[in-house]
Amino acid sequence: IRDLIVTGVQTCALPILYPWKEGQYICIRTDVGDIGLAQRNYSISCPVQNNKFRITVKHELAPSGVNCPEGLISSKLHSMKEGETVNLTVPCGDFYVKEPKDDSPLVFLCLGTGVTPIYPMAHFAANNYKNEIHILQGARNEECLCLGNDLLQLKENFNDKVNYKTLFKSPIDSKITPTTMNFDNTWANIPHNGNYYLS
Repeated sequence: IRDLIVTGVQTCALPILYPWKEGQYICIRTDVGDIGLAQRNYSISCPVQNNKFRITVKHELAPSGVNCPEGLISSKLHSMKEGETVNLTVPCGDFYVKEPKDDSPLVFLCLGTGVTPIYPMAHFAANNYKNEIHILQGARNEECLCLGNDLLQLKENFNDKVNYKTLFKSPIDSKITPTTMNFDNTWANIPHNGNYYLS
């Protein structure tokens, strides 16, 4: 998994990188050799900033023993050097935190790289609303925990109202109980009266 920082946009269609909302995504279009132009959508994985944004890209490798190619765009992005350019759209999408109508908890559920829009949304909510915030993140194991440090820092900064838990399907640490993020396990770890955001 690699974080890519997008800066220095130079097109009349996107003269500045804001305004945008936490939870939105951009579409990247780039040349991938013999295939030609290809495009993929990536959620912006950082809180709103004035002059840059971040996307977090998992390198999709070909499964062992299976005759199929690696991920086209993820492979290209992981091979890029600082200063190289890609074509991208303005941030878009309507998956963002709505202003709470009451004091019910805000509950964020994510699995794998689905955390990429969830982290900035939870960050925005913690900084702007008084509601309790509950984040439940599932991953294959500790090494696959995308943006875990960001979420731990968020919990540390707002320890009085941010609750953060993880579930691992195949944990490396033998002291951790393997737990899939199915309905029963999810429901047992979150409030039942919340406003829910799933990714």
